[in-house]
Amino acid sequence: MNINTNLVDISILLLSILATAGFCYRLYRHPAFCQRKSFVFLLVFLAMYPLLSMLGHVLAIALISGMRLQNGSFVYDFRFYSLMLFGLTFMLLNGYLLNRIRPLSRGLWQVYPQLVAVSVVQLLLLAPSIPLNPMGLMPCLASLLLIGRLALARRKAGRRLPDNFSVRSYPTTV
Repeated sequence: MNINTNLVDISILLLSILATAGFCYRLYRHPAFCQRKSFVFLLVFLAMYPLLSMLGHVLAIALISGMRLQNGSFVYDFRFYSLMLFGLTFMLLNGYLLNRIRPLSRGLWQVYPQLVAVSVVQLLLLAPSIPLNPMGLMPCLASLLLIGRLALARRKAGRRLPDNFSVRSYPTTV
């Protein structure tokens, strides 16, 4: 089976933009929304693109494995398991990022350390895969951009936070 990877990559990018727009539309409509729309859109895109890329990865592995199963050449081995685990792990990390962007869009900056921590974990786990597959660079860049943009926004927001602001003094669920 010949897969046009360029077409798949462009499709995932376009789907990511559309999914980001839909997700942001729901965030923007919330009465407590208080961030810049462009800031939230960028954060959501930087979490959505790796999420959908990993979903594409898992679907591709499942599709190829299904075809091998029909041919009788499928072997459940560590390679199959690790490829599926790889995709599912990063889907969960980016899903968590999206979950934490929601309260941030409502001005609850106590989720900032969680966003940075998950981005750093993703960066550390994906960086070793770059020599094996250059596509691993995309989620790494997304994590770096997310950390940098959050730090810049936090610095600007820090000027507006009260002196007694504490990460632990606010609820983490919204």
